[in-house]
Parts: sequence; structure tokens; C-alpha cells
Amino acid sequence: MILVFKMGIFDKVKSAFESSKNFKYLDDLIHSGLNEIVLDDDISLSKNEKNKYSNGIEIEIDNLVIDGNGHAIDAQGNGSIFLCTGKNIVVKNIHFKNGIHSNGGAIENRGELTIMDSTFDGNNASLGGAVFNDGPKLMIAKSTITGNIAKEGGGAIYNNDGEVYISESMINENVSSFHQYSGGAIYNKGELTIEKSTLIRNHASFGGAIGNIGQLNIIDSTISNNESSGDGGAIFNDNASLSISNSMIEANVSDGLEGGGAIYNKEGELNITGSVLKQNELVGQIGKGGAIYNNGGNLNIAGSSLCNHSINFFGGAIYNDGGKINIAESKFNENSSNRNGGAIYNEGEVNIRKSSIKKNKSDGGVIENINGDFKIFNCEFFSNESQGNIIFNQDSLEINYTDFKDNRSKSMLLNDGVKSKMSLVKGEINGNDVKDTLILNEGNSLTISETVFENNLIPNGDAIVNSSNLILTNPKINDDNQEIRNQGNLLLKRSSLDIKGKINGEGKIETDDHSNEDKFDFGYLDSLIHGSPDKEIVLDKDIKLENYEVDFYEGGIELDFDDLIINGNGKTIDARGKSRIFTISGKNITLKHITFKNGHSYKNYDNPLNNNGGAIRINANANLTITDCKFLDNLSEDYGGVIYYNGSGDLVLTASTMKGNTAENDGGAIFSSGEVKINKSKFINNSGNNGGAIAIVNSNDKASVTESIFNENAADSKGGAIWFHNSNIALADCTFNDNYATCGAAIYQEISKGSISNSTFKRNLSSYAYWHDGKLVTNKNHAIFIDTGSGLNDFNQDRDNIINCDFIDNNNNLYAQKHDLIKSRLDEHLALWKRNL
Repeated sequence: MILVFKMGIFDKVKSAFESSKNFKYLDDLIHSGLNEIVLDDDISLSKNEKNKYSNGIEIEIDNLVIDGNGHAIDAQGNGSIFLCTGKNIVVKNIHFKNGIHSNGGAIENRGELTIMDSTFDGNNASLGGAVFNDGPKLMIAKSTITGNIAKEGGGAIYNNDGEVYISESMINENVSSFHQYSGGAIYNKGELTIEKSTLIRNHASFGGAIGNIGQLNIIDSTISNNESSGDGGAIFNDNASLSISNSMIEANVSDGLEGGGAIYNKEGELNITGSVLKQNELVGQIGKGGAIYNNGGNLNIAGSSLCNHSINFFGGAIYNDGGKINIAESKFNENSSNRNGGAIYNEGEVNIRKSSIKKNKSDGGVIENINGDFKIFNCEFFSNESQGNIIFNQDSLEINYTDFKDNRSKSMLLNDGVKSKMSLVKGEINGNDVKDTLILNEGNSLTISETVFENNLIPNGDAIVNSSNLILTNPKINDDNQEIRNQGNLLLKRSSLDIKGKINGEGKIETDDHSNEDKFDFGYLDSLIHGSPDKEIVLDKDIKLENYEVDFYEGGIELDFDDLIINGNGKTIDARGKSRIFTISGKNITLKHITFKNGHSYKNYDNPLNNNGGAIRINANANLTITDCKFLDNLSEDYGGVIYYNGSGDLVLTASTMKGNTAENDGGAIFSSGEVKINKSKFINNSGNNGGAIAIVNSNDKASVTESIFNENAADSKGGAIWFHNSNIALADCTFNDNYATCGAAIYQEISKGSISNSTFKRNLSSYAYWHDGKLVTNKNHAIFIDTGSGLNDFNQDRDNIINCDFIDNNNNLYAQKHDLIKSRLDEHLALWKRNL
């Protein structure tokens, strides 16, 4: 009996040994020279191998396939499993478990690795509980990563610097803690794409599922039931790029002081398309943004739904803290706040278009605009409820072509605050139930144009109550016994006798002398642009800024959506010296066949975005194309008499004229730091400090000016026609006549390089001797001042060319350093100063 018992134990030990091979066995197999290895047994890391394989088995071999055949590799808490440094390595059908390491509990990748049909669980690391990627490429497909732990970042995966692609995989129940932006499932510092995958029930201090400081794309995926003890229940995006498309972000939870039930976007670029964010939660009492907290970032939402969020504090769906948000064709349904902003709370900039806001609830406003710029176009506000207001505004709010129906509140729209400005254009207010009034104006100004009021329930009968400044243009109040109570200043335009009969109160009433005439003012153009379903607007009337619009359009009409074309059809837009004409924030804008005149941008606005650009200011990195336009008598009290562009896109000007424009600083017509392409255009009698017509400064792209005419432009300092600073120039087939500057009567080029060819310079005049950066300019005057160095140390820069040009009747022709003068004619007035010419 004793002998049999001992033999039984021996057999069991032998069987256990034979069924679990060690790391030395696997290491030898990997380095056996085979291109594909198929495991026939489980592998385990024993304690006596711990010292040798604490970092895992190094796979430095290229073009290797390891097929686990369903078997497990168990590190048993003694070390990591693989260190991959080779290229084109594939591991598949393997169960990786119980690995432990500082970087990647199971795998650290420094090469090119593909993981397929595998499982990771029970692994532990400081960074990347299961996998740490520091290689150029990592792909994970059809795999499950569950129950792994990272102390600092990336409970499952840490992507330090590389491209990671995850598809058709499940990443669940991983944990990361004790580190800001940690990412319960993934921490990304490189480029990460997640497609057709699920991230569920992960936990972290920040970013329950993902912490991102790199570039992240999420496609056709689900991120749900993740938790963060800090901000960002699902994702924390820190000054990074995040794109989400056709995905579900659901039931994630944040317990952070700031919030973001689903996403916390800190100064990042966040794009959401065709996705659903729903039932995300904030469990704290002061967290904000049930779905998204946008902290100083750019947020774009299109074709998406944000619904069924319920929070205690501000912003049932979105809280915007100093950022910019564009929303198109999206739904905000059944969100709620026990305080303010049942759907959106804004302290930045929001543009929302063709979207529906339905069945949201709040104690304050369903939309709360406290300290920002909010624009609403072609939207629906249906069946919302508030103890206060459907919309509460304390700053700048535009509502165009928007319907309000079946809402219940104390008052529907409240404009309140010393700087608050609200406009309501061509809307419909129908079937709402309010306790006090539909619209209450206690702010700076309110404009209501061509809006219909009907079937509303108002106990006291006050449809509109005004205690400040109100402009009414042809409103229609179709309900009997409903009135306008005016305790302030009221201007009536194109209003019927019926409306006049509905006005009561002790305020002042003024009727426009031309109230029965159609006014084609900036409000008309604004409505035409933002109310049309078409991408191309064709003008059939001249447009003029009226006095009553000046405060509202002090920065011009904003062109804030992409791919817009405005065809002026030969018509004029006249700002009458009172405001800029357009502010451009959309991309790929085209302006053609328009005359822009008398634009005026003032200096030192409280809002710096209103400074610069007498006719047009471009705020974003957009592309603006201008064809066959005229710009006449525009003025900037700072930079860019016509156009100011401090971006990195393209400005294309073709067959256009800029005449009589002025900048009190640089760029009499144009000031730009982007790529400029000018062709077949005329610049006549413009003036500025540097660059009488054009100033191009710190542009990374080459400026191209071809077949253009510069006549009678003037600069107080440098470059009567053009001033280039730290930029590149390609100028060809141009004419410069009768331009003036203190130095560089036609062109002043400094710290720049390029070429000037096939051009003519006549009668350009500059005034006196000039010292610059330690180099003495002679006491002669110069038609072109070209300075490729900021000091003597820069004299070894590349040579620039002046080819086939004529210099005639200038009071001096050329000052140049390190330039080649080729096939060019300088007349008898030449007094040439040269160095290395």
C-alpha cells in the first residue's frame, strides 16, 4: 500500500511536469531557427527561472509566428513573458497570464508585433498591466484583455510612442490607479486606433477606460460602464487629438471635482461623428458635464445623440469651460440638471445647427449661456421643462430659424446682464406653457425679427416684456389678449397696426421712418447666410449696416460653417465705417463678385477676437478664396486694413482690387502669417506702417504674388507695397509704380528668401538713411530693401535671385545682400549698394 501511494505521487508530479513546460524550453524553441512555432503544451515560469527571465523571453528575431494553439503561458508572478524587439512578429491563440513587470506585465514591445485571438488576464505592471508598447507598430485583433492592473497608467495597454491598432477585441475589468490621466484600459501617448471593439467595466483615477495625450481614433466601438474616481468616466483627453465615429459611449461614471461623465477634454481636439453618448453619470455633487466637460478645447459634434444624462450641477449633457464647440445635425434628448444648463452650459463659444433639443429638464436654463458666444441655427426646442428658463443668456446669443414648441417654464427666453445681447430671427414660438412671460429682456439689447407667436399659454398675457433696448421687426402675435409690455426703449420696424395695438407700458417707442420698406441690412444678410439650406448664397441686393445693428455686429457677421460660397453677383456690402464685415471661423470659404467697402475694425475691444482686419478677420486655420472682389476704403485701427489672418491655412486672392484701404499698424490691405497666393490683382493707394499694401510675417509657407499691380501704396516705415518678415517670397510678372516708404519704397524683405522675376519698378520713392540690425544703409534711397540676415552672422544664408526685372526712375534702385541680379536693367538713376551681389 505504501509503495503504491508513493508511486501515485510520483506519477502525478511527473504528469504535472510533462504538462507544463518552462521558459527555457520556450526560449530554445523560439531561437531554434523555425519561422513558425506551434505550442503543444502550456508554458510556465518557475521561481528558479525568475532571475533569467524577469524581463521575459526576448524575441529579437524577424518574421516569426508563435501559435499557442490555445495553450497558456503563465508567468506565475515571477516576471514578464515576452520582450519583442524584432520585426513582423505574430503571436496568436495564446493565453497570457500572471505576468509582472515595470513596463508591460505580459509583453513589452519595442519592435513590430501582431497579437491575434489571444487572452490576457491577471497581469500586473507599473505601466501597461498587460502590454507596454514602445515600438513602431503594435496590432491587437480578436483578443480579450481582462483583469489586468497597472499602478500608474494603462490598466491593460500603455502606448508610449508608436502606432497601435486594436480591432474586434474586448478590453474589460482592468484597473489603473494613483496616476493622473491614467486610463483604466489604455493610456496612449502615440497613435492609437480602436475599431469594432468593446471597452467595459475598466477603472482608473482619471479616464475610466482611456487616458489620451496622443492621437486617438475610435471607430464602431462601445465604451461602457467604465468608472473614474477623477474626471472623465470613459476618456480623459489631455491636450490631444480624439476622434470618435459610429460608436456608443454609455453608462460611464465620473466622481471627479470637475466632471465629464463620458469625456473630459482638456484643451484638446475632440471630434464626435455618428455616435451615441447616453446615461453617463456624475456621482459627485459639483461635477459638471454629464456627457462631456470641454475645458478650453475644440469640440465638434455631428450626426450624434447625447441623451439621458442626469446630474446635480451644471451642464446635463455638455459643460463648456472656455472652449469652442460646433454641433450639427445632432440630438440632445432627456438630459437634466438639478441646477443650470439641463442640456448645455456655456462659458465659451458654441455654434449649434440643425439639431433638436427635446425633453430636457433643469432648475435653471435648459441652455445656459453665461460668459460666451452662443449661436443657434435651424434647431428645434420641443417639450423641454425648466423651473426657470428654456434659454438663459448673459452674453451674446443669436437664434435663427428655430422653433420652440410645447415647452414648459417660468419664462422661455431670458436675456439678462449688462453685456447680454440676444437676437431671435425668423423663429416660431408655438404651444408653449409659461408662468410669467415668453420672452423677458433685462439685458443690454434684444432684437426680434419676423418671428411668429401663437397658441402659447401665458397667464398674465405678456408675450414679451422689455426693460432695456428692444428692436421688433415685423413680428406676428396671433393669440388674442397677449401683449408686449415695454418699460424700456422699443424700436418698431415694418410692424403692423395690430402689433402696435398690443404694446403697453411706460417705455419709449420709436418707429423707423422707413419701417414699411424692406431693409437689406446686416441682419438680413446674416439670416440669409445662416437660414439657407444651401451651401451657396447669391446676393440680389446691396447690403448696408444700419445704426441699430452696430452693437450687435461690432465684429461683423460670422461665417462659422464649412464649404460656404457667397456669390455677391456684383452687389456691395457697406459697413459704413462702423464695423468689420465678416469674421471667418469656418473652413474652405469662398467669396466672389462682391464689393466690400467702409469696413472698420476698432482697437482694444474687450474681446480681442474683434481686433484687426478692417473688412475680414480669419480666426481659424481656414482656407479663404477670394475671386473678382473689390475692397474699398476699409480701415483697421491695428493690423490688416482689409484682411487679417494669423493662421496656417491658405489665402487665395484672384482678379481682385484693393484700393484706398488703411491699417494703422502693419498691412494696409493684407496682414497674414499663413500661405498667401495672389494672382492678377491690383493694390492701389493703400497705406500702413510696414507693408503699405501687404505684410506677410512669420509664414512657414511660401508667398506667391504673380501678374499683379502695386501703384501708389505707402508705408510709414518699411515696404511701400510689400513687407516680408521671416517669410519666403516668389514674386513674378508684377508692376510696382509710385510706391513710397521710409525704407524699401516697393518691397522690404527681411530675414526672408525667395525670388523676384519679370517685374518692373518705376518711380518708387523712399526718404532717408536708415540703420537696421547693425548694418548701415547708405544715404541714398531704395526701391527694394532686401535683407536676408538679422545681423552679420546671417550673411551666409542662401542666395536669392532677382531675374529679368526693370528698375526705372526710382530715386534709388536696390539695396541687397547675398542676392543674384540676373538679366535685369537698372537705369541711369542707379545708386547701387551691394554686398555679395
